[in-house]
Amino acid sequence: MSWDEDNRVVSVRENGQDLSRALYDGAGERRVHLHRVAGDASSRGSAFLNIANGAP
Repeated sequence: MSWDEDNRVVSVRENGQDLSRALYDGAGERRVHLHRVAGDASSRGSAFLNIANGAP
């Protein structure tokens, strides 16, 4: 797991692969959450997230 300077989780990794990522707005609210299960990715939030070759 990795956290940002405000102690918010920004990514979860297992065996070198991202399982989950989160993006926050200027107010500190999570706006985008990317969750990956068995190679598939889904995103939730109020912002757009473009994924190319598995990397946001």
